[in-house]
Amino acid sequence: MKILLLSSHSPFDEITGPIAAGAETAMRHIAEGLAERNHEVHYLTLNGEYDRIVELNGVKVHLRPEHKAKKRQGRFYQKAALGALETSFSIAERVPLQTLIKPYKSWLRQIITRGHYYLWGFKRYIEEIVIQHNIDLIHCFSSTPDALAAAAVANKLSIPLTLRMGGRFWYLKYKNMQTASSKQRYKGQLDYVFANTDLLVFNSRVLQLETEKMFHKVGINSSAQEMVLDIGVKLQEGMSPFAQEKTLDKLDLAEKFVVSCIGKFKENSKRQDLLIRCLPLIPKKDKILLIFAGGGPTLEKMMKLAETLNVTSNTLFLGDISRNQVFDLLKKSHILAHPTDFEGSSKAVAEAMVLGKPVLASDIPPLREHIANGETGVLSSNTPEAFASQISRLFNDSVLREKLSENAKKYGSKHFDPSNNIVSYEKAFQSLIDWKRQLGLTS
Repeated sequence: MKILLLSSHSPFDEITGPIAAGAETAMRHIAEGLAERNHEVHYLTLNGEYDRIVELNGVKVHLRPEHKAKKRQGRFYQKAALGALETSFSIAERVPLQTLIKPYKSWLRQIITRGHYYLWGFKRYIEEIVIQHNIDLIHCFSSTPDALAAAAVANKLSIPLTLRMGGRFWYLKYKNMQTASSKQRYKGQLDYVFANTDLLVFNSRVLQLETEKMFHKVGINSSAQEMVLDIGVKLQEGMSPFAQEKTLDKLDLAEKFVVSCIGKFKENSKRQDLLIRCLPLIPKKDKILLIFAGGGPTLEKMMKLAETLNVTSNTLFLGDISRNQVFDLLKKSHILAHPTDFEGSSKAVAEAMVLGKPVLASDIPPLREHIANGETGVLSSNTPEAFASQISRLFNDSVLREKLSENAKKYGSKHFDPSNNIVSYEKAFQSLIDWKRQLGLTS
């Protein structure tokens, strides 16, 4: 097989520095896993300056400069909008295209002028790679604009498109739009994406069920095949060259109970605020050091919250760090805390379990799939009081921590081994490629 994976943010720390989250890291694991199984794998990502191809762990990484992808082109948006409109009507109801366009003339004009800033350039990058390397299948995130650009290429060149359904960004974007017209425009893009998708890969069964509800609310009809599979985690060795200035070796962690929290700082997702607010409620808070890893739009807000609550001596904000440093941090931690309102499949939780670290996480359905309360981890309601109580409990009970550590490691080695899960990806991708070839849609 010849596979193209793509993401705007690069998961290749060695080349572009630590800018990716767990989702991009999962895509990297899939790419490297397929390459290890002797498939030709390409990975397209945008970055600030590079325009070259680098081979890393068997994967041909196409680094394209982001500024060259910012050119707007109206024709693509118009074609995408027309395609979406056509898919909204059954064959029996379909009317001449010009008649169909007329009621949506204003909408089409706005799509043409307000398209995503790099969509056209990204679509051009994808098409060039697919044609030049005779790509058999594209795999990317479900979020637009990446998925919209990929769908346009897959539709034009008649190759399979598979989407990683790891969250609900596409739904929140639709839900938070203020006007009916903006929702209608975005709905057209979503219709186009899912009408041209052959396989949806969900991180968890819970997310699959939640997505069905979101599809119903938005009015999306998808005929794509579905599978539930998360790639897992792969432990890395060595140190990224970008990590030297933030090395954890220089930190004095003696006499401290280290609680790590790993994840992007952003609204409608992780709840780092719960951990900061819980610190003043912990009786022995002077013994607690809460270390945050990750960047994002709400990072500064959380740092100010720590100042307001006078817990700066108990908190450390590392910002974005490499994957190697993530493992280094976890090894130095007593527990991982993972407060969140929503989760598809947490890489931080999986990594902690594989390393045998006790996990304290929010009691939400996706996390219950992996964490049996009191056995493979601890679940907490999303209040500062609840997290303070559970951190105190884990701090005082070393026997419980040892039990959770042992059970978590056993569970992690069984469920989060990418060398096993990659076989399922390989079979699913090959099946789609063979199916389209049998239909005579691809060469």
